[in-house]
Amino acid sequence: MHFIGLDTETGGFYPSIHALLSIGASCSWSGETFREYITVGGQFMAGGEGLMKIVEPEAARINGYSWDEWERRGAIPIEMAMRNLLAWIDARKKEAPRAKFVCHNLEFDRSHLREAERITGLEIPHRHDWRCSQVKFGELMDKGVIPMGSAGLDRLGELSGFWTPGQRAEVHEVVQDAEACLHGYQWLLEQERKTEDSLRLLYADSLAFRRYQEANANSTSQCMRTLVKQIEGPQANTLANLARSLEVVDLLDYPPDGLSRIFLERSRQVHVEGYTLEEDDRYVNQELLSAAAAYLLVCERHDDPQKQKFWDEGAGTWWPDSWPQESFKPYNDAGTFDARRCLEKAGALIAAELDRLGRMGMKSDGKQPVATHGKEGV
Repeated sequence: MHFIGLDTETGGFYPSIHALLSIGASCSWSGETFREYITVGGQFMAGGEGLMKIVEPEAARINGYSWDEWERRGAIPIEMAMRNLLAWIDARKKEAPRAKFVCHNLEFDRSHLREAERITGLEIPHRHDWRCSQVKFGELMDKGVIPMGSAGLDRLGELSGFWTPGQRAEVHEVVQDAEACLHGYQWLLEQERKTEDSLRLLYADSLAFRRYQEANANSTSQCMRTLVKQIEGPQANTLANLARSLEVVDLLDYPPDGLSRIFLERSRQVHVEGYTLEEDDRYVNQELLSAAAAYLLVCERHDDPQKQKFWDEGAGTWWPDSWPQESFKPYNDAGTFDARRCLEKAGALIAAELDRLGRMGMKSDGKQPVATHGKEGV
């Protein structure tokens, strides 16, 4: 899919009284750009009996506008600017007929362009080909795909890698903002696609595991006992004793099948959270087992389910030093303590360690990578 990012800079919020100062655009397939600075003269208020439109002082500061500066930049009358824009759009549409326009603040930009159409009598075609990056940004935040926060262009440009934090100039530049909108919108679509792909993979894993269950009679208890027995390393005995003291095997035997829940949690960590096998291979200092032990430890703390108390009374001792405290999450999606959820996470972390040991055993040189960073949260 091809897109044309488009932005306007104006003298204020209201098209009926505030002047259109500049129009910028950029296309996704060739990087070709469009920029026109527009003279305020000739832009009259709707129904204002010849009153010229105004530029608010704050808008002038943000856009770097002054009468002399616009003259230096070669500002042209609004009718000429609109004709040039239409010619540029026509050329781009011939290259990519299905290309869509993208604005960050669509209603704002379109309202000022509609006012320019009124003044000049020139109409921008393709009325149904417009998209809004700000709306898409908000939708993905609401769905939890992107962390909640501002839906402004500054933040979108930073998250998408167009700008480094704080890089956007204080004085806005219309083409750069159009390019940031275009880049950000494509990044949003990619985040949405990745999430959908992860959900499809998770669903496929669930179906595959259901077929596995139907073909095998192993109970959850047997599988967990096998996992505990196969743990290797200096913490093996301690972790095994802890599991037995908490009666992990018995706690896991609840409907729906506990092994299914562990399997789904492991799939969620890989496919949704994005914790890759390559990342797990770096945890050569028992980090995965230590994290599992922290979750197992809190399963018996039903009397006072406070996270800080969990941490102070032992979970903090087991949690890997290289992982931040905030990544320890003994809660369910509702934000309340959930012993079963902790067991699911512990089981998934143990499975991840078993997989890691299996992969390490297949390496011919016997070398293991060095742990370099911690997980953001499991």
